[in-house]
Amino acid sequence: MLSDEIKALVEMNEHVMAVQSNLNKIADALRARATIHDQSKYLMDEFEQFIELKLIARTFPYGSDEYEDSMKGNKAIKLHFARNSHHPEHYPNGMADMSLLDIIEMVADWRATNEVRLRKQATEISWEDSLEVQRKRFKLTPEQLVLIRLVADLLE
Repeated sequence: MLSDEIKALVEMNEHVMAVQSNLNKIADALRARATIHDQSKYLMDEFEQFIELKLIARTFPYGSDEYEDSMKGNKAIKLHFARNSHHPEHYPNGMADMSLLDIIEMVADWRATNEVRLRKQATEISWEDSLEVQRKRFKLTPEQLVLIRLVADLLE
């Protein structure tokens, strides 16, 4: 018969292994998202218009009225949002409908976009300034902003 200490040790070990398994499932899901992130941009119905969007993005400061106006009505961007759940535009209620994995991918996307803008463009915008644009654009709540900042801090 097993002693109480050994039974407790076995239960603790089972718990640790179950938590490891659960966290690995989440990590695997994130790795899968990393692999397929924005692959739809390479489909012909998105690709050609994304070239135009990149030119627009280099011409107008992010968040400016000119930038926003140039994005309206673009079929490729609407199609892209429909195909990719890490965009708030994918959902009827924006970020409120997103899964935690959607949000993590969204923040990784926003940070990467901001970093590339800072390296490549004359119209530089800081992370905090871009986050303010997103706050207004998506009517983000203070709680959503805290979550976004916590995820972004992991990318530092």
